[in-house]
Amino acid sequence: MPAPTAANNNKNNKDLQWDDADVKPSNIVADIAELLSKRLLIDIVMKLPVVVIPVSSRSTSAIVVDLGGFSVANELRVVRNIVSENNVPAVIDLTNFHWTSISISR
Repeated sequence: MPAPTAANNNKNNKDLQWDDADVKPSNIVADIAELLSKRLLIDIVMKLPVVVIPVSSRSTSAIVVDLGGFSVANELRVVRNIVSENNVPAVIDLTNFHWTSISISR
């Protein structure tokens, strides 16, 4: 990528020219945005805690709450018929949350 050069040798001159006519500032911004846009696939499965709540401070009975399990996973889909003004296709992130096996007992 060519660097901008000063229009003349005057250090106070803020006018810049581009060495290559094909490289425009808008193209550079689009290239940087595309490089910086990271996509992350996740697949997390967790076992959640079992909570024991005593009925009273003198009783041996308690309420037991098993919070079960939790999972999160996503999928990335590129939609080629929807593009930005820089011709970058849209990416849809489909995320699924799943909470299972919740139980309460005494």
